[in-house]
Amino acid sequence: MNFTSEKNGALHGYVKGNSMWPEFIPGDILRAERVLPSELNSNDIIVLEYNNNEPIVHRFISIKEGSGNMIDLCTAGDRSGEDPPFHTDTNEELLRVIGVLRKGRWKTPGRRSFPLASVIPFIIVKVHCKLVRKLFW
Repeated sequence: MNFTSEKNGALHGYVKGNSMWPEFIPGDILRAERVLPSELNSNDIIVLEYNNNEPIVHRFISIKEGSGNMIDLCTAGDRSGEDPPFHTDTNEELLRVIGVLRKGRWKTPGRRSFPLASVIPFIIVKVHCKLVRKLFW
């Protein structure tokens, strides 16, 4: 997932995997804004880049204080579960997802996760994604 800038300052990217199902499905287009870690609220959806790999879009849970200006962000995918702590500087800007494109309109992402998402069989996830694409794209 690569996020690219637009004239109004918003950034846009698209979803590749199922880790945030059912909130996002592969192919969803996301809109994000730049924020500092101190501006995050629990259950915000943020974009992280672990070890310069592909960006990951997961739900923010909490901040754990580190040494100096360093902090650990605790995050989790709705379907994939908890991530290893993300180490960052308190002054490092992050991306917070503020919209998902559905039926030609920007919808605000949900503030709650779906606790049973990780136990739903993949075939059901796949069928759900196909239905969402047909009905809501």
